[in-house]
Amino acid sequence: FPSHDTYIENRLLRILPVYFICIFIQLIVTIGTGTIPGMDGNDWVRDVLESPFFGLQVALINLIPLGQELTFFPSHPVQLNNTETWRYLLAPQSWSISLELVFYFIVPFIARRYVILLTLFATSLALHTALIFMEADQGTWVRRFFPSILHYFLIGMLSYYTGEKFRSVFEKSSISTSIALFLITFAYCLALRSPTEYALQYGYPLATLA
Repeated sequence: FPSHDTYIENRLLRILPVYFICIFIQLIVTIGTGTIPGMDGNDWVRDVLESPFFGLQVALINLIPLGQELTFFPSHPVQLNNTETWRYLLAPQSWSISLELVFYFIVPFIARRYVILLTLFATSLALHTALIFMEADQGTWVRRFFPSILHYFLIGMLSYYTGEKFRSVFEKSSISTSIALFLITFAYCLALRSPTEYALQYGYPLATLA
């Protein structure tokens, strides 16, 4: 495994240049056409130009993707112009990049540590499930709260290491293992009362493991 600094540097070089190009293009589109995903583009430009300090705040939340998912939370401490903060993001969908970066920061500390991976996966899945049954907000706590969705990121790593660790078992009983994983996944999706949606999220990675 490469050094932590090298790993992070490589990931940043893969993500950030494309991200900056996208928000630059969106900025040109916003200024030129008054179109932006979160709000009226003309209002966006007016608000940004109205106050240098406010413009700096908007620039920072767009130039630093880390933490952007928090702007979707109603209790976010920064309410720009009494408006939901996320509406000032040039690319609101980039909130997922923040979660991806957080995951990359911790990968070097958990890679190849099977017990830690398994524990984190189980804890995150349990939290995710609990939040769903508690009817927590889907758009924030369930889908944008990193501890709640960490298991999504871990499925690939866990599948690989599980396959390597129990290769002989899977080779001898691949069909029964596949059926067992399918039944477990299906039962979990039914328990969440949304079999179609969650089957798509969990079914493919578990099928890969099988």
